[in-house]
Amino acid sequence: DPDESFKNSLLSFALDNLRAPENRVRDGRYFNNQEVFLEDAIRRICDVYDVPYEIALGVGAQESLFVREAASSAAAHGIYQITEDAFTDAVGISQTFDVRSIRSGPIRSYSTDRYNRLVNIEMFCAYYRFLSHFINPSLDLLEKRLRTLDPTFSRQTVAEIAILTTYNAGIRRVPDLIKAFVQLSDTEIKKHIGEPPYGLDVWLGVITSRFGEDRVGKDVFEYAVKVLARGAAILGE
Repeated sequence: DPDESFKNSLLSFALDNLRAPENRVRDGRYFNNQEVFLEDAIRRICDVYDVPYEIALGVGAQESLFVREAASSAAAHGIYQITEDAFTDAVGISQTFDVRSIRSGPIRSYSTDRYNRLVNIEMFCAYYRFLSHFINPSLDLLEKRLRTLDPTFSRQTVAEIAILTTYNAGIRRVPDLIKAFVQLSDTEIKKHIGEPPYGLDVWLGVITSRFGEDRVGKDVFEYAVKVLARGAAILGE
């Protein structure tokens, strides 16, 4: 189990931040100024942005255990560890969604709202959607290449895990990984992912093909797996 330590020692802490009455949140812009449990806020905002609820739970648990004041050396802040650049992209995407069911007031500046948990949730969801659009051309490229070996392969098989890897590894690195992978020969590709038909293991092959290069290491390799495991663990409680 790649995340046994989470289930053994950290799950209860994350659940407390999500569900304890003293950790409820309120902001006059959200939910008609009603105080809500963080877990409910995540679910409702995910519904508006059509982001998988389990993934939102997993990313929050992985990034901060839902600790409001979380901050990193990479200048990422809040429960979803949003950077200023990601915040800017997310605000832009949020303007294309009808958010009236969750929010009535404007998102403010990054410096003002970076630790606001409700804003952080919404910016995560908006940024997730931004990333899903951003990596579409790269996933199309991957699908086209692998269909020369496996005509049944669909980009949708790896789309979710690719978005999560992009969230963790940075917006430019994943397209570079895919570009390098599709340029491999048939023999080299099969060395990484075996014989067709191909499934989710394709993504591990994309990453391991550049393992140790361009800061692609254990953390990038394990991130999406841990997110999915943590989201499932929280839903199971």
